[in-house]
Amino acid sequence: MKGVILAAGIGSRLRPITNNKPKCLTNVFGKPILEHQLNALLDAGIREVVVVTGYMSEKVERFLGTFKNLHKLNVTIIRNTAYESTNNMYSLYLATKELYGHSFVLLNGDVVFEPEVAKILIQNHCEDLIAVDRSVFFDESMKVRVNDKGFISDISKQIPKEESYGTSIDFYKFSQVTGKIFLDFVKHIIEKEGNLKDWTEVAMQRLFREEKLKMKPLDISGMKWIEIDNVEDLLLAYKIFPRIDVRKKKAFFFHCGTIHKGDTLLPGAKEAVRKLLNEGKLVYFISSNSSKCKRDYLDKLLQLGIEASEDQLILCNMGVPDHPQMAGTSELCILMIEKVIKRNELSVNEVVFIGNSLHRDLPFAKNLGADFILVLSGEVKVEDLDSEGEIPGIVVKDIGEIFEVY
Repeated sequence: MKGVILAAGIGSRLRPITNNKPKCLTNVFGKPILEHQLNALLDAGIREVVVVTGYMSEKVERFLGTFKNLHKLNVTIIRNTAYESTNNMYSLYLATKELYGHSFVLLNGDVVFEPEVAKILIQNHCEDLIAVDRSVFFDESMKVRVNDKGFISDISKQIPKEESYGTSIDFYKFSQVTGKIFLDFVKHIIEKEGNLKDWTEVAMQRLFREEKLKMKPLDISGMKWIEIDNVEDLLLAYKIFPRIDVRKKKAFFFHCGTIHKGDTLLPGAKEAVRKLLNEGKLVYFISSNSSKCKRDYLDKLLQLGIEASEDQLILCNMGVPDHPQMAGTSELCILMIEKVIKRNELSVNEVVFIGNSLHRDLPFAKNLGADFILVLSGEVKVEDLDSEGEIPGIVVKDIGEIFEVY
């Protein structure tokens, strides 16, 4: 069985990220989408992959040349030089020679899923499947209808909720026989009808409605996946795939910039603090504002409606008797937090630091040895998450959203 990834598109809704790279190289959790996909296919037993490129093809080729597991895969690259005037059906058409006569799985270069999804699809005894999620309904996603025999009878974005069996995650499995039927029809649409601008699902839909393509849905409800179409999807990915389990944390250290901005309380802050306290969690507030003493800062929090006491405040400008020279430094903040952790007989794995800066707070959390939640209450934008290296465990717009992954 082969894998084919259609990755020719521009990804205009992901700008400015895609100003300098193709959509499939957008970083999710510090790695390109394409790398997540290749590793998932590899783990599921696929050893031959066809990647159809288009927009900024040379960057995809450069990435594939450095892909650390390349020695385990036979990768064929096909360029769709007409990517601006065609759609993904045409990209698949260009791969016909590599796929014809083989069983294969087909996916677009913008979907991220947990590796188990690929395993259960590829290793399932049924040879012709579409992975669908019955637990969700998205207007912008492809949905499927199923007939009384259990076969898919239609695929379309326009299928209403009451008639939808499930939402397709755009991950398809074809046997040799069904693959030939599908590829022959794609060729007919491209060469005979001259239609170069449709999705692959248009060919599927016509075959389903004419009962010439027999495929069944594979329900992956409860498993994690997301299609990355825009920057909001990129943010949502950090909620769907949290890299830390907030429920296991016993102490939460909030940088003041995630609670308030000046004299303005930030959305979700009061509710989040109250919920954590009600659940018996330890909550601390960190500030390095040199104009504040504990009493002044406590008064400010109380006026904003935040439940707090002086014991919960860590003011890094104050210094400590045995380290006066460290006042106002991150080293002092770490020292003060470590004392709190020790006093409460916690391990650093039981605490989480919540900040709003990638440049200041993420390295701080790393030096502390704690997990990090990024709140987009500062200057960080969603597109800044398209980076390699150290990344937050969770990213939220406001701290109230941590309970969406709690």
